[in-house]
Amino acid sequence: MPKSLSPLFLFVAFACLKAYPKSNLRTEQQIQDALRVVGHRVLLQFGDSISRVLPIHKIDDNYQVYFETDFGFNPDSLITIINDVLQETEASHHYRLAVKTCNGSDVVYSYELNLRLTNNLLPCAQRDQPVACYELWFTFLDLPTGLNQETVIKPATEKSKMHYWLLLLPIVLVGVFLYLRMKKKQPRDNVEIEVIQIGKFEFNPKSNLLEFDGNKIELSGKESELLLHLYNHKNETLERDEILAFVWKDEGAYVGRTLDVFISKLRKKLSPDVTLKILNIRGVGYRLIVEG
Repeated sequence: MPKSLSPLFLFVAFACLKAYPKSNLRTEQQIQDALRVVGHRVLLQFGDSISRVLPIHKIDDNYQVYFETDFGFNPDSLITIINDVLQETEASHHYRLAVKTCNGSDVVYSYELNLRLTNNLLPCAQRDQPVACYELWFTFLDLPTGLNQETVIKPATEKSKMHYWLLLLPIVLVGVFLYLRMKKKQPRDNVEIEVIQIGKFEFNPKSNLLEFDGNKIELSGKESELLLHLYNHKNETLERDEILAFVWKDEGAYVGRTLDVFISKLRKKLSPDVTLKILNIRGVGYRLIVEG
């Protein structure tokens, strides 16, 4: 694929991946597991690694997290704990929290936060709350009501899938059109040839260069064509007339010993690698021997 089109196709692939609707995600059990992690980290923040987080209660669409023992908390630390857990578990991105006392159920601290926004207003985040019996009440505002043990986000319907593909179809068609157009306009002879490994040499037919142990050896155009033709038929015997017709074509600029002269030049330039040999098959032609 032409390099100029690579970014376009990468964009199309990325767009398809991002736009295609996901299935699978949050279940009732996953929500409750995430809240138990929140409760556990809240107690650890208070220095309590022994007391239990009691079973999570769900009342309507609210989740109650309560504890075996009293504790105190700093609102800023509490917010950080909750946000970290919800992001790690992808349980929710938009929620409301109310911290209530256990007996009178008075709300001592509350806020609403959308993790996708940066301008959330959080009240009194630096004021420590004294040790007492507290309950955490969560309402997840980005979850459907009536959550149960089944998957919350259902697989995309065929209609929604078709909608996404229709949006992406023009991008795909434009990419294919540009690729075919460029491929048609690009002559075959101009297609970039990669570096070829010939024995211990690296051979670049396009730049007419041989490289051996960091040293570059320049080839003439005809030397490069001759070496490439021999390499494409390595370990095979090529007749003299066939080599002359392929490399010099019908230029008419060669005489009887022209091929022998170029073979001699190539042998000298390939001599640092003793595993490479150009054999003279008497009365027939030449053969490039490449071991391995």
